[in-house]
Amino acid sequence: MSTKIKLMAVAVAAMMATACGGSGSSGDNNTGTGNNNNGGGSTTTPPTAAKPQLLFSATTDINSGAELWITDGTTEGTTAVKDINASGDSSPIEFTKVGDQWFFSADDGVNGRELWVTDGTDAGTRLLKDINPNGDGYPALLASVNGKLMFRAIDPVHGSEIWVSDGTEAGTHVVKDIYPGSGGSGPQELTAFNNKLYFSALDNETLGSELWESDGTEAGTKITKRFSSGKVPLVNKYEGSIPSQLAVSNGQLFLTAKNNTRTNRSDPSNLEPHIVLQNGTAIGGGDLRSGFHGSMPADYLQVDFASGRATAFTANAGSGNEIWVHKNGSASKLTNFDDAGARPTFLVAAGNKLFFAATTATAGNELMMSEGVAGDETVVKDINAGVAGSRIRNITALGNKVIFVARIQGDEDSLWVSDGTDAGTQKILTLTDGNSMQQFMRLGNKILFSANNGSVGQELWITDGTSEGTMLLKDIRTGSDSSTPTFTNNQANQPPA
Repeated sequence: MSTKIKLMAVAVAAMMATACGGSGSSGDNNTGTGNNNNGGGSTTTPPTAAKPQLLFSATTDINSGAELWITDGTTEGTTAVKDINASGDSSPIEFTKVGDQWFFSADDGVNGRELWVTDGTDAGTRLLKDINPNGDGYPALLASVNGKLMFRAIDPVHGSEIWVSDGTEAGTHVVKDIYPGSGGSGPQELTAFNNKLYFSALDNETLGSELWESDGTEAGTKITKRFSSGKVPLVNKYEGSIPSQLAVSNGQLFLTAKNNTRTNRSDPSNLEPHIVLQNGTAIGGGDLRSGFHGSMPADYLQVDFASGRATAFTANAGSGNEIWVHKNGSASKLTNFDDAGARPTFLVAAGNKLFFAATTATAGNELMMSEGVAGDETVVKDINAGVAGSRIRNITALGNKVIFVARIQGDEDSLWVSDGTDAGTQKILTLTDGNSMQQFMRLGNKILFSANNGSVGQELWITDGTSEGTMLLKDIRTGSDSSTPTFTNNQANQPPA
């Protein structure tokens, strides 16, 4: 087999904002006893629930490179799974759980970057299929769909197309050659919804991509809707609506697409929201910005406000990005910054509140919160008093609270927890290299993250939202060198115990 050239830049989802990878078993180990029978009967013990686990890549030493690891959130349960590439880095990525198996992409140094599968053990970790015998298969955008894995991959015959796998080599194959030939349709935005995969792709009748759906069969793979239905003169091809930002919320699939009814159809910012209902009928979500410029909606997120479930998202109706909500079939503006500099980001739902970072004229960039009432956005705590702001980032839900990173002027970045009140917003960790705090991923009722405390390098940490429960989980690469744990995956945040 020829030596393969590594050129891949893998798109990793917003994973986050949407759950597309399936979830593992939840719950800590619990033991209990059955009813004691005073007449001499036996005592029964219910089976122990398996702990939730996450896969990640880490470098043990200079010889092993970045390889496959697993953790259950305990020091003893954080172990290397397999040294896939004995001569270098296998750099496993896109860990996606389907049933009792994880699928992922890795390079063993022989077959190139291909599709692998594991049950979390060395013996149960294997190359599933060499998709491209002439080069790298580049499996990417892995998604768990109705008990099967669906993903994008490249082979020499079909180019970049949608593939499906049942966990066997024979059951791993291309679904449909959407754009016939070796060029490929270049699928993007792979999102599981209603037992199907939705994605954007280019066919030979369209200049730009459109929304497609697939049930994993060739016959069941088709265009859902051409949002931009007009044809371009001379070439006589559909313009393409370039669907993006696909996310599932409140039993609906939300997306952003170009609307060809506007004056300037060639404007790349000509984007508005659309919704695909459960019955597969695609409808428009409203023109939020008049004229030919689009509102560029993004970051769709389900929020269970006390007043009812809604879908929050950001959009620019002309005065800068604001947070909007879609509820009962219509969209309305939630925040009233009326300031192009507000730039709300890192939207996270926790309990019945929406948390986010935004910049105000009086507090700078700080943690903010809304309970779903128009104009009720408030600064939770002015952490860095004054207009300088605290550069909020990495907001992550943990039950009814959020964990986030903030910076106080003259101090390093610190880890904070908040319940949405000033008094309930507290600093729980400060590190010498605060900028190192990243890769936040929930596992059960705790959060794992990567950080560097200045003495053991970039390693795996864990927090339960308290100062006492925030600690180095394991020094994988002992000494001051870093193992650089990386959760590039679609495992989603595993459910709490």
